[in-house]
Amino acid sequence: MRVAVVGARGIPNVCGGVERHCEELYPRLVSQGIDVTVYGRLRYASGGDYGGVRIISVRSPKSKALETLISTRNAVSIASREHFDLLHIHSVGPANVIPLARRLGFRRVVVTIHAPDYLQAKWGRLARWYLMRGERLAATGANALIVVSQAVEEKIASAHGRAAKVIPNGPGRTERRPAGEFLRSLELNGKDYLLFVGRLIPDKRVEDLITAVQLGEFDLKVVVAGDSSHTNSYVNALKNSAAGNVIFPGCVYGKELDELYSNAIAFVLPSAIEGLSVSLLEAMASELPVVASDIPANREAVGSEECGILYPLGDAKLLADALQRVVGDARLRMEIGANARRRVERVFSWDVIAHETARVYKAVLGEAGEEYHLTSSVIGK
Repeated sequence: MRVAVVGARGIPNVCGGVERHCEELYPRLVSQGIDVTVYGRLRYASGGDYGGVRIISVRSPKSKALETLISTRNAVSIASREHFDLLHIHSVGPANVIPLARRLGFRRVVVTIHAPDYLQAKWGRLARWYLMRGERLAATGANALIVVSQAVEEKIASAHGRAAKVIPNGPGRTERRPAGEFLRSLELNGKDYLLFVGRLIPDKRVEDLITAVQLGEFDLKVVVAGDSSHTNSYVNALKNSAAGNVIFPGCVYGKELDELYSNAIAFVLPSAIEGLSVSLLEAMASELPVVASDIPANREAVGSEECGILYPLGDAKLLADALQRVVGDARLRMEIGANARRRVERVFSWDVIAHETARVYKAVLGEAGEEYHLTSSVIGK
């Protein structure tokens, strides 16, 4: 089986939940005997091989409005010159190429919807229309539709009347590391900072975390690990509003990211919109106590108050109260962290995710057998 993948900016070590999803998923599919080619964007991925996955980089403009549109069209056009059994598209923006893919000969198309991207505040009216169109084309034109959470599945079913296969995200590889050179470069010692990891876009509401720390008068620093996604004005506003205790190291990968997860006192995700946050799952897998906004996707990830603390979205005062509770109670931090790790191991295993994705491919190709259903959920309780 040969699979072409479009929609991700590239792998490995590219900021973004979709990119980390692909980085974990596709080497596992290769280990199952599936031939995978990921078409990334030249600005983010140089091409080559990663874990047996062939990576081809295509040119794209450095433009918020045109980057996804042009790079995905170019990728599908280039992929059509080879024989692939299946095209796998990630995200609603890239799903707009489904009609083009059909014209170019792709008979079998799978789409994974990671989040309702059109709700993000950075997009204008035309871009939101385009993203909503992509979601509609995915719902009506894909041979199989995958979503990463029950929250996204419910939104798709309500908007388009189509059920989808729920196959969740999982955490990236994490390894416990002592405080070392990277933390020292940030003037940190370990257990003296709160951590946020993610793209710096308005919907992440990092300003709520900064305000909460100011309200709580914590003797802690805040590490905001991430980078702009065509949102430089938002990032500049964050930096201007932040006090000297807020550190912006940019995107962090690999051993350095492990070091951040291993030595934070707590992880905070104030987001207004998520599909199913990879960084939240990584923090849980690292036995970090997590404090997150109470949006559906975060509730789905955390599961219960034994595995994390949720607070009302946008309420910086209650976020400060939740942080006070976690920071001031070492035993609570230990209990939440241990419970969170067990939940991730039980519910969000990448090996299971890869196995189920392969079964979707086989079902689309008519190889999975009648017992396999393309509309059930893989997420446990």
